[in-house]
Amino acid sequence: MSSWRAKVAERWPYAASVVAVLMFTSMLVGAFVTWQAGGSRLLSFVLAFVDPVLAATLMLALCMVVPELYAGGRFRFPHFVTLPSIYVGTIFMLKSLARVSTTEIQRIEGARRFDSLWSSPRVLLWDWVLLVVILWIIGSLSVMQPSEDVK
Repeated sequence: MSSWRAKVAERWPYAASVVAVLMFTSMLVGAFVTWQAGGSRLLSFVLAFVDPVLAATLMLALCMVVPELYAGGRFRFPHFVTLPSIYVGTIFMLKSLARVSTTEIQRIEGARRFDSLWSSPRVLLWDWVLLVVILWIIGSLSVMQPSEDVK
């Protein structure tokens, strides 16, 4: 049991940094798409931010259950693709579950639906591409800097 705890403690800083990058990038995508769609009220931006924050929370919880997902502790090749895929899949799963379990209060006729932003495959694809590119750039920059072990 203590080895599991040690794995989680070892991988937590890397997981938190990756999840922060994923969340803030997705929030940026959500803000841009909401702004382009004519969202000018604070509530429309808050609705665009809810799903990335929830997905980030689930990704951190996933670190507790499967610490091997964040193995290596560095931004490197498999993580560029797998972590954004899991993250975007989590956002899609959250939106799918929310869409299935709507209440009558959530159905407002004639109102613009900014909460369905993350149900769009186009937005999810653009988010995934941007996440992969940003993680690749961060990984490339971290490789170019000398590590503390080599002196």
